[in-house]
Amino acid sequence: ISNFRRSGPEDCGEKGEYSKGNGSIMRLAPVPIFHRNNRKKAEVESVQQGAFTHNNTVTANACYLLCHTLLEAYSTGTKEATFEALSKLSFHAEFAGIGKQKFKTNSREETKSDGYVVSTLEAALWSVWNTETFEDAILLAVNLGHDADTVGAVTGQIAGAIYGYSGIPKYLVDGLHDAQRLLEMGSQLMDTPEHQNVP
Repeated sequence: ISNFRRSGPEDCGEKGEYSKGNGSIMRLAPVPIFHRNNRKKAEVESVQQGAFTHNNTVTANACYLLCHTLLEAYSTGTKEATFEALSKLSFHAEFAGIGKQKFKTNSREETKSDGYVVSTLEAALWSVWNTETFEDAILLAVNLGHDADTVGAVTGQIAGAIYGYSGIPKYLVDGLHDAQRLLEMGSQLMDTPEHQNVP
């Protein structure tokens, strides 16, 4: 934040060895939710929010891919259609496995859940593909271990976009800290007049 205030968006994010971290995608969902009727703006701002902390071409691609995945999931509501659309995108070399959707046939042992943004996105997609409910996707993701909180967060974004609010068990919602406030904030994102006016 200090870097942003001093030099603007070009100089605020990490650019060194640790700039390919998964923090850039763990918080992404509000952007495509807010701009779900304006795909271009959603994609641009998804990349910008990632660069705020992780200023790297790889993380920018991860943010773009996750944004695209979420937008497809919102509009189709099925993992099959969502993943089919994902396979038609152009991919940075480090995401070649996602482009070919090799993760679908990976074993649990082949699925990494470390802090590398590519591994996290692959693990989240793998968890959603190999389950049929929001709850099962989350459980599979976090039980991979290692960077479980972030892998779980990214998996939750994808599974939530596919299965919707009604697909999330009530006990998981009720167990959230300050759940009512979170629900109200989610409703505000969904009900913003901008969505009703953007073509």
